[in-house]
Amino acid sequence: MEDEVRLTVWVPAATLTDAELQTRAVEWLLLGRTQYAQGARALFSEWPDVGRVTLTFVDIQRTEQKSRRASAETVTPVLRVRLTRGRFERLKLKAVEACVEKGDCAAVFRAAFDEARLDRKGLKR
Repeated sequence: MEDEVRLTVWVPAATLTDAELQTRAVEWLLLGRTQYAQGARALFSEWPDVGRVTLTFVDIQRTEQKSRRASAETVTPVLRVRLTRGRFERLKLKAVEACVEKGDCAAVFRAAFDEARLDRKGLKR
């Protein structure tokens, strides 16, 4: 059985378009978020036992209450992508870099991952 890494990240989904969410997911998982978080490329090369990585974007909505109690939070999954090592090894990263540069990764979002789901149900704007 292959090991899986699951990443859950809060993003302000209500303020982002579908294209921005898809582009952010493609960039963060395939190319990396920063020089220190280099995405699936670093993950698969540093941990040979990892065969799959899942990235989930969640939106956190707080219900303000006029009391001493803390506000209630609702965590809503908005986007989920899953990538296997084999699929990552077949990817053409130049195409990924190009779509990120343009800010439109809808086609790569649908084609690059083993699972790609964007669902805004339950999200309040």
